[in-house]
This record gives sequence, C-alpha cells and structure tokens, in this order.
Amino acid sequence: MSATPEKQTIYIDVEDEITGIIDKLRRSESKVVALVLPKRASALQSTVNLKLLKRKAEEAKKNVVLITSDPGLMPMAGAVGLHVAKSLQSKPSIPSAPEKADHAVTVDSDEDSDDEKLDRHKSIGELAAAGAGVDEIIDVDNVAEAVGKGIKSAKKSASKYAKKLKVPNFDSFRTKLLIGGGALLLIIVLWVLTAIVFPKAKIVITTDTSNFGVDVTVDAKTDAKAIDSGKLIVPATTKSLKKADSAKVATSGKRNDGTKSKGTITAINCTDNSLTVDAGTIFSNGGFSFTTDTPVTVPASDFFSNGTCKNNGKADVAVTATNGGSQYHVDAGQPFTSNIGAKVSGYNNAAIGGGTDKITPIVTQSDIDTAKQQVLDKLNNDSNTTLTNQFKAENSVALTDTFGASDVQAAPDTAAGQPAAEVTVTVNVTYAEMGIKQDDIKAIITADVSKHIDAKTQTVQDTGVDNATFQVTEKTSPTEVKAHLQSNAVIGPQIDQTALKKQIKGKKKGDTQAIIMGRPGVKDVNISFSPFWVNTIPSKVDITIKKE
Repeated sequence: MSATPEKQTIYIDVEDEITGIIDKLRRSESKVVALVLPKRASALQSTVNLKLLKRKAEEAKKNVVLITSDPGLMPMAGAVGLHVAKSLQSKPSIPSAPEKADHAVTVDSDEDSDDEKLDRHKSIGELAAAGAGVDEIIDVDNVAEAVGKGIKSAKKSASKYAKKLKVPNFDSFRTKLLIGGGALLLIIVLWVLTAIVFPKAKIVITTDTSNFGVDVTVDAKTDAKAIDSGKLIVPATTKSLKKADSAKVATSGKRNDGTKSKGTITAINCTDNSLTVDAGTIFSNGGFSFTTDTPVTVPASDFFSNGTCKNNGKADVAVTATNGGSQYHVDAGQPFTSNIGAKVSGYNNAAIGGGTDKITPIVTQSDIDTAKQQVLDKLNNDSNTTLTNQFKAENSVALTDTFGASDVQAAPDTAAGQPAAEVTVTVNVTYAEMGIKQDDIKAIITADVSKHIDAKTQTVQDTGVDNATFQVTEKTSPTEVKAHLQSNAVIGPQIDQTALKKQIKGKKKGDTQAIIMGRPGVKDVNISFSPFWVNTIPSKVDITIKKE
C-alpha cells in the first residue's frame, strides 16, 4: 500500500466559490497543498476569503501555497500571511502587505520559534525535495513540504496586521437576519390587525316610519315551482313525522264471576198455536236476565171474543242467570218478558236464588279509548312543536292549521272484556304539516305594499313576517290550501347601505353624522367605534335601521 504523498497540486477554476476551494483543500490528504489559481480568481479577491482559507487550512493542519502572478492578489495574501509563488518551480514567499498597514509583515519567524527558517533562495521544488530528504524538482502535481515550515514562520509577523482585519461571524449575521425578518413580519401582522381586522364601526340610524297593514289571501301549493306575486301563489312544502308512544290506565269494567242464580219460571203462550221455546231463550225481570236451560213446548191459548187470552198455554222451564252474583235473586211471583215476542212471557211461582258474588276487574273499550287519547294528546303537542321548529330551522313558516294525524293504530295489551286491573295501549301515528318559506312571504308582503308607496323615496324596512298570522280558509286538496295572511309592515325612507358605506368610509364621526342626517326621513344617528384607537369609519361597518 503506497504512502500518503507529502504534497499535492490542486487547480482552481475561475467559477469556484470559496466554500468549494475550502472543500477541495479538506479532501486533500497531503500536508502541503499548492493551489494553482486562474486569472481573475474572483473567490480569492477578498481579504476575508483569504483569511478564511488560511484559518481552515490551519484547522486541517495543511500548508497552503498560492500559485499565481496576479499583482492584485499579492498584497492581500501578504496581509493575511499566505505564501505565494509565481509557478510550481518558483520560490514561495509571503508578499509585502499593503502600504496602509501599520506594521510590515516579516516572513522570518521570531528567534524563539522552533520552526526551521524558510530559505528564500530555493525554489518550491528544491524546498519540497529538501523536506522529503531527496533531490526533487516540483512538477505540476507537487509542492515542497518545506513550504509548510515557512508558513509557520510568517504567522507572528502577520498577526499584527491580521488583528486589524476582523472576519465577520456568519452565524451571528444569520441569526440577526432571522430576528430582523421576524420582527418585520410581526410589525406587518400587527399593522394588518390594527388597521384592517380589528377596526369596526356600528351605526344605528333612527328613521321616521309608518305602519302599513297587509291583508291578502295566498294560494299555497306544493307543486308550485316559483312565487307568483301577481296571482298570490307561493310554493309550499309538506313535512311528515312518524311517532309512537304508549299509555297505561286502570280498567273500569267489572264482572261478577260468582255462582249464578237458578230457578224455574212458567212460560206463557198467548197465541192460538203451540210453540217451542228453545234452550237459551232469555227471560228478563227488572234488568236481570235468565236463559232457559232446556227447550220446552208451550200449548196454545183459548181466546175471548174480543181476542184476549182466556186460558193461557203454560209450561214450566228451568232457567239460569246470565251472570253470577246475588243481585240475580228474584222473589216468587215476579213477571218476566221474553226476547221472542210480547205474546210469550212468564212468571216464577218460587223464588230464584243461590247466586254468590266474586267481582273481577275487566278491560272495557272505554278504557282502551281513554289510553289512546292520552297518547294522542301528548304526541299531537310534541309533533306539532317538532314540525314547526323544523320549518323555523329552514327559515319557513308553518301553516299550523294544516297539522293533522293519519294512519292512527292503537294496540292494547289486553282485549276489551278480558280480566285485567290495568291496560296499556301503544299508538302509532303519522303527522303532516305544510309550510311556506319566509322569503316568499316577504316577497308577497313587499309586492303588496309597493303598490301603495313611492319606491324612489320609500322602502319596506320591515315586512313583519315574524309576527304575521295565517289562517287556512280552504283546503282545496291534500297539496293545496288557501291561507289568509295578515301582517303589519313598516315603511321608512330609502337608504342604500352599500352606497352609504362607500360614501362615509374614512370620514370622522361628525362628518359621518352630518352626511346621514342630511337624508330625508332620518331622525337620529348614533355611531360607535371599536377598538378605542379607531376614530374614522373603517371598512367593517354594521348599519342598523331603527324604526322610531
């Protein structure tokens, strides 16, 4: 493996920057580096760059010789303490410093220096050969090692002049540049905030106004595509909502499940033909009913000449009360009517009894209807509010008269007539309601008012849509209704806010008040600024027209 060469020649290009030259120097593995410079090497025409080159060479422990004959470069190299040779075969030396220097730069080192003195009478090649211990003339690729010792000897002689040449601290400069740029950006942001973003003005203009009552009937249609102010047709929308809820109520029905009363009655046939009374035929006494247990044949009757029964056909038959309970006890000798005609009746020779009481609560249809209505009352209120709020959220007005329920289904958990102490009824229902956009209502109101005012000097300041009332007068179809609209509109002077803002921008408070007060119908002007430093009308202005 070959040893590292003691010297190296590096050719510098005219376009090389100082950073590139230093980088080439660092990459060299030789202790002595000869830099062959082109004519007008711009990167080394600066004392600062030469000093930087020397410092970086010392840090890399390398000796640098500049190969150049540029007369402008010589004094700067001498001021810095760099060796210069006209060619690779010439003797290296530190040129004289500029005449303005306070002290001459000497090449010889101090007496106390341990470095070997540089022999000025020898060429670079001879110096390199001497340093290597052999006779050698430097060629284009080598520089004498001995040049390094001569460089060291020039350090102290050039130090006095170098003290007067201060190399800028680029890190400090970059930091200051960043701080300055940040400060400038902050100033710009603060200016934008204080001059454009923050400044605001609020102007309240009180005008002389009058009321105008609007009373029209509009035709609201869900199939209308656009408003027709002339025909008073407005588009309408329908919203639907499905709801479900349940309610529980105590049952009101009662059934006596006690023992049923039993007995015998005598059936009477007041016809001229015998007849058969079927089992289950009902005989009643005072609202209490009994059914026959078995069929019975009752003979025909004899009649008087006037047609009344003379000898009634009679037959006894066993009966049982239709319901249990002691209230079905019947004393002997009581009359009974039948459900098969007035000419068949009966009576009991003996008392009917044996019934006992056992009361059981049962569900009635009335109980189911009561629970159903409770659910509907709750759902009606909630659903009406929900649909109305949905219209409000879309800047529309609900026609509350169109609100209604459909497809109502009630399902009790216990059927009517069944025993239960309470019944729960679940109701499913669909609600629907129509609505009109507020902008369409405003257009109708404005169109109606405009027929009665001078549009050049007056305008509708408030349509009164928030307090307008609607009453549905006719439901033409499920998709069309006629509604009576009443509103109290407010008429005031015509004020073009856009033009006014342009006119008063940049004006002071007093001038702005004078401009606005000069308009017809204006009674008062109140102006407020924010923040506190604002005293002229900025770009952001909030103008409110206040009705007197």
